[in-house]
Amino acid sequence: MKKIQRFISALMIFVFLFAAYPLAQAADFSSWAKKMPVTFSGYSKSSTLTNFPALIVLSTNISGFSYADFLDSSGGDLRFTDPTETNELNYEIEKWNTNGSSYVWVQVPALASTTTVVNAYWGKNGAGAPAYTTNGATWSEGYVAVWHCGESSSPVVDSRSAISASSSGSTTFGVAGAVGNGTELGTNGYLTVGSESSFDFESSNTFALSAWVKITGATADNMVFAKGMSATPWDGFGWHSSDSRSDRQRLYLNDDSSGNAARVGTVAALTTSL
Repeated sequence: MKKIQRFISALMIFVFLFAAYPLAQAADFSSWAKKMPVTFSGYSKSSTLTNFPALIVLSTNISGFSYADFLDSSGGDLRFTDPTETNELNYEIEKWNTNGSSYVWVQVPALASTTTVVNAYWGKNGAGAPAYTTNGATWSEGYVAVWHCGESSSPVVDSRSAISASSSGSTTFGVAGAVGNGTELGTNGYLTVGSESSFDFESSNTFALSAWVKITGATADNMVFAKGMSATPWDGFGWHSSDSRSDRQRLYLNDDSSGNAARVGTVAALTTSL
């Protein structure tokens, strides 16, 4: 399965591709000064999500939590374990802000509708950030690329260290988003990865697109994510989002004429607003 997530005007993009990373490591955290259980209680579906990157927000508003207890100013001594307290979990810090909220994505081994708990540790002298915090290991479960879009300038870096995106046109970086910072795209602004072959989806493929998008102005059609040729008939796929149509979300997929020539057309029509 391939998956893309994009967050515009607070814009984030995820994409699926399978890769081999260690999902957890055995470790002893008895010498860490601070420990805090983190509870996930909002997931209500019947299926259990495996190795799911879940967002944890650390902030000065949490009782008993203080950035002053970290011995690495950028949060490098932060660690997470599963409930057994012996298996270390992959994580990525999207944004570290000792004066407010910090956003950390933790790869939870099993996220279920019943209460899921992981443990956070910090306050260990000499403990720097592990390699897995920056090598994409948190997103190993099928993601092709992950763009948080929180940069202050182009390019937008892929958390899996594979596919960076460059900006074009009217683009404003560092705007406030739903999670950390995002990127605001004007009427002619966009982010591009060129002719990246990882996104050559066909109608026979299984893939998912998801996004957090804030649209301003009564625009009939906005392209959230797309790849294809501009020639007619248009070959490729495109996700359109609108704030003025009854079918606010539409996904079009048209196979490459050199392969499967059948037009798929509208394969999803969601009426819920973002």
